[in-house]
Amino acid sequence: MANKLLTSDKIVTRALAVLHEVLTVPPNVNRQYSDEFSDTGAKSGDSIRIRKPTRFVAAEGAEAVFQDVDEDYATLTIAKQFNVPVEFTSKELTLSLDDFETVVLRPAMAALASRIDQYAFEVLNTGCGAVVLGSGANEAIKWSDLVKAGAYLDQNATPRDGNRSVLINPLTQANVLDETKGLFNAPSIAEQYREGVIGRTGGFLFTSASRAPVITLPATLTGTVSGSYTAGASTINLTGLAKSTQYPAGSVFTVANVYDVHPETKESLGRLHAFVVREKFTTDATNGDASGVSIFPVYATTGKQNVTALPSSGAAVTFVGTAGKSYRQTFAFHRDAFAFATVDMVLPAGASRKVMDGVSMRYASDWDGEKDRHIKRFDVLCGIAPTCPELCVKLLEPNS
Repeated sequence: MANKLLTSDKIVTRALAVLHEVLTVPPNVNRQYSDEFSDTGAKSGDSIRIRKPTRFVAAEGAEAVFQDVDEDYATLTIAKQFNVPVEFTSKELTLSLDDFETVVLRPAMAALASRIDQYAFEVLNTGCGAVVLGSGANEAIKWSDLVKAGAYLDQNATPRDGNRSVLINPLTQANVLDETKGLFNAPSIAEQYREGVIGRTGGFLFTSASRAPVITLPATLTGTVSGSYTAGASTINLTGLAKSTQYPAGSVFTVANVYDVHPETKESLGRLHAFVVREKFTTDATNGDASGVSIFPVYATTGKQNVTALPSSGAAVTFVGTAGKSYRQTFAFHRDAFAFATVDMVLPAGASRKVMDGVSMRYASDWDGEKDRHIKRFDVLCGIAPTCPELCVKLLEPNS
């Protein structure tokens, strides 16, 4: 029997459940900060500071060497409003809720999820503190590369608390499934045989991520550091790159003699530090110079120290990958590497709003009496930020 009482509350409640089902990034990252925005009545452009874990160094012997509590913060800004407008008749509103979900909600939430995930992946693209290049034929990602990504997280003191995720490109997933099909028989991963997905294994929950961005590298991948770098600076100057060339956000380079350190012992991990380009930049036409290239800060000091040494003037710079190739990306990370938040939007007359698992959605409507049309829209006002880049590893594989 048709449901004559298809209310706004029922619609937005079901819509949120469908959205949560089809979203890729937000369910795998920290969403606890939505409550902080709700407490302040936040709006677009508002931000909060998120305290990062403080790192101390243990000393040996009877003498105490006191250390300053050198706090560091990440900023989460409510930056994007996404909406899906829909229009339907009174007849369609008399459908059962299940039919209404099929006809209206699922396609609407798929579109909304695509925009939210696209935005979130832009942040993941520039928010990982380590990189693994595929080691298989033609740089294909192998299962061993995913194991290496997990090892990198272990080296960065990432918790093994069940909150590690891999957002894997579907083509990469297909290759890994084929490679590992004869290795496992645990009931917990039987889903990969029934459904063609990896599920939970290797300490990660795997989710297929078709919306992950592709980056294309330019023809020249080497240069040098220009001038001195100051500890804690979020930009670096480079020279000797390809002239008049754009280098994409999310590309990664290393600097000679700048190695990652263990976050607690401060001993070198033996791998060059990955400098991720946070904003695309274009070199000049004379020397291939690029001033103010945006990166995550590096520190060669006690407490915050995350590298063995600061980049020195003239040090060799090498971008990871093969010149001219396009790379699809897979991301392995802990939940606390990123924070996602939504805010409760203002409710016009007759609108409804619900929150589910840290995601707030508004459903508003109007009625055109002349044509008996119901004009509706679903809105999400949100922000996402990298909070601990060292808890994320990106894996690169040629997009071919």
